[in-house]
Amino acid sequence: MSGAPVPPSNRRPTPWAARTAGWLSEETLTGLLILLMVDTFVLPVAGPNVGDVALNLVFTALLFTGLATVANRSVAFFVIAILGVATAILKWVAHVPHLPGTPAAAAAAATAVFALFTLLVLLRTLSPGPITRHRIEGAIATYLLIAMTFALAFQLVELLHPGSLRFSEGKPEILDRAVGYFSMVTLTTVGYGDVTPVSPLARRLAMLEGFIGHLYPAIIIGWMVGSMRRRDD
Repeated sequence: MSGAPVPPSNRRPTPWAARTAGWLSEETLTGLLILLMVDTFVLPVAGPNVGDVALNLVFTALLFTGLATVANRSVAFFVIAILGVATAILKWVAHVPHLPGTPAAAAAAATAVFALFTLLVLLRTLSPGPITRHRIEGAIATYLLIAMTFALAFQLVELLHPGSLRFSEGKPEILDRAVGYFSMVTLTTVGYGDVTPVSPLARRLAMLEGFIGHLYPAIIIGWMVGSMRRRDD
């Protein structure tokens, strides 16, 4: 009958639904990359005038932008949503006096959340399809997410076992920035030696991050070359 309803599988998505699906699938990678660049390269040189509120705002924005990036993966979304909200709350109350252990709890939750973010953004970037600008941005965002995840892991190790990292200029006033710098130079295998892992766990983390720093670019370049060859064929 001509008036019979169209089965749901044959219905065309509305323009709003199509735009939303595209935004969730790729375009949030641009926003995620911008926030990661700000957190990695802008805030550390902004000086001590950038207080905890500004740092926490950027961190919270990163959390919820990451949630939007993986929102079409239902199970992963709910798992990360719960962890993300818990992490955001812990991050904001970490500097409240008389709450011992909160910074370590916030670092542990953030490490878990960003490790999942990294994996899901990488899977989305490497999923079948043409190489687009958003996919390249996703590959760069994944690299920065790896650095951030290890920075949070180093921060957790230092909070749980003070002295796991040795700083040439003494204990830093802002630990977040110091471990972020150490993680990036370790991932890129630069290693200036001004921060040294001392404890066995910190050394193993540094070894793993350096190994990933060598392996990841090779995987991405191989994927891009293989995708372009399949497209030409």
